[in-house]
Parts: sequence; structure tokens; C-alpha cells
Amino acid sequence: MRGSVFIMEIKKSWKGLLIFLLLIFIYHAGITAIYSIWGDMGIDGLEGEEFLNLTTDETGNVTLSWATVENASMYTVMSSNNSLMIPSTVAYSGNENSTVLFINPEDTVYLAVVAMVNNKTVFLGMTTNDEIKNTFADMFDNPFFQSFGGGRDIRLDTIEGFISVEMLSMLMFVGGIYLVYRSSASLSLEIEGKYLDILLSAPISRIQYILEKIFFLFFATLLFALVTATGIYLGMLSLGLAEPIKFAIIYLTILSSIPMFMVFQTIGLVGALSTKTGKGGFGIGMGAMVASYFFMLVAIFVEKLGWLQYLSINKYWDYNMILYDGSFPFWQTAVLCAMFIVLSGVAVYLFNMKDLPT
Repeated sequence: MRGSVFIMEIKKSWKGLLIFLLLIFIYHAGITAIYSIWGDMGIDGLEGEEFLNLTTDETGNVTLSWATVENASMYTVMSSNNSLMIPSTVAYSGNENSTVLFINPEDTVYLAVVAMVNNKTVFLGMTTNDEIKNTFADMFDNPFFQSFGGGRDIRLDTIEGFISVEMLSMLMFVGGIYLVYRSSASLSLEIEGKYLDILLSAPISRIQYILEKIFFLFFATLLFALVTATGIYLGMLSLGLAEPIKFAIIYLTILSSIPMFMVFQTIGLVGALSTKTGKGGFGIGMGAMVASYFFMLVAIFVEKLGWLQYLSINKYWDYNMILYDGSFPFWQTAVLCAMFIVLSGVAVYLFNMKDLPT
């Protein structure tokens, strides 16, 4: 009977799926609402700037002076090219409350002053020779933070940047862990419980059985995508940021993740069929997710290994193309769909040909 396996999966999984979707909705609606305070962070100037005085002459000589701290035995000036002061170098160390430094006028330099008082370090303040930048903009000069945005030049103080980094970059793990578990566990009860013979004694072919299992995984992933997009959109609505165009973009961005999740799930399914255990399938599926993220990270950090990004599955879910450019990543999606079709074929073959315990 067509649809019987799909209905069986719904009856077997609806409680866990419902709880998962509820948590996903609360998480994404709640974290979107945080943007109202997040967007104002890092733009109020540099801490303690009022206690420092910086003057620059035409030759590039910079005179930095600061307020005298009572009982201070030493002052240290740290220099960096970003407001996070990572990395930083010591530009001055001594007991005077001023120093002259040479700074290339074309370079942006941040200076932080700390005092040593009774063997304790006291932060005095920071200043810069350039216009104060948003702290989040400085963060994305670092390759590690760039990896969260897919290597793009994005800003965390915009709603698009916030959604990209704080939600979409982590969506693979937030949703992927449950979905991969669901895929690998979808056969584990039947295989490990050794009652496939009972199920297959009904007028259901092995091919129909596994295809309906895969269709259920697609159905669960579709629900996950819709709930995620709805949570994000309602969070934006609560902030007064929702517009018709953003409604369409948010939903299209999240729905475009379905092929990627289906690839990871079919990897878990193939793993479960290969190892004949749900744990084995889950481990293989999770391994694929971790490896995919690792390849992207290495490709961004090490220029010579940039080719590794093409081995990363989530490389082909280019959500920033939709979020920022408003265009759909057709060829990337086609690659993911091709992977899914091939892996589904492998799963069908393994289930149809292997001598599974019954």
C-alpha cells in the first residue's frame, strides 16, 4: 500500500518531531529579537577614550598622553590594527604618562593604555589615529570570523549580517544534528530489532519502503525549514524590521537549505545501512558535517588550500547570495540535488541488495 511507510513514520516520530520544531521556533524567534540590543553594541566609541589624548604631526609622529594614575609604578601602551587588540604589540613601557610613537599616516592603529598599580593591571582607555570603526567590522578582518559569513564582507550590526552569522552559519548544526539522527535512526529499530521480515511481508517492496523513508526525511526537513523561517520572520516582525521583500528572502534562504540537509541525512542513512546500526549511521553523518565545516575553515585560513572548500557540502548552500544579492544559487543547488539523488540511489541499492538481519 502506497504511503503506508510514510504514515508509519509520522505515527512513530510525531512527538519527537513536534518538540524539536517547537524548540527551533523558540530559538530562532528569540535570537532574532536579541538583534535590537546587539545592533547597538560596539558603536559607542572606545572605552576610556576620554582619559587619553592623541595628537599627530605631518611626519607621522604621534604623541600619546594619558591621565596620571595614583600609585602607578608603570604604564604600558599596546598597539594593534583593530579595536579588539588581537593581535597586539607593546609600543611603550615606562613610568611616564606620555610617549611619542611613529605611525604611518596611511595605517589605522589602535592604542590601549594600562597601568600597573600595586601589582595589579588597571585599564585606562583606548584611542585610535583614525575614525572609530564598529567593533563588529573589525571582527570580520579576522579569517576565523570570516568563516562564519562564508568569507564575505558582512556586518553584524545589520539584520542581514546578524541573521547570516548568528543563525544561518550555525543552522547546519542546530538542525542537522537532529535530522541526521532521525535519518540514521529511521531504520535502526527495524534492522537492530530484526523485524523487517514482518514489515516486508506486507505488499511493500524494499524499494518502496526505503523511498518512503527518504520522503519522510524530506517532509521533516521541509517542516524544519518552514518553522525556522517563520521564527526568524516573526522575530523581525517584533522589531519592526519585517517587509514583504524580506519575507520572501528569508523563506527562500531557509528553504534553499533543504538539499544540503537531505545530503547529510542520506549520508547518515547510507551509513546506517552500511554498518547495520543507527549509531554507526549517526556517527558517519555527523562526521560528514564536521568534515564539511572543517574544510571550509581551512580553505579560508590557508590560501594554498582554498580548493578544499569545494569538498565542503555546506559550501554549496550559499545563503548569503540570496540574503544579500537577492539571487538564487542555481548551480550550487543543482550540485546538492545531484549528491542527494546519488546517495539516495546508493541507499536504495544497499537496502535492496544487502542481506539485512530479519
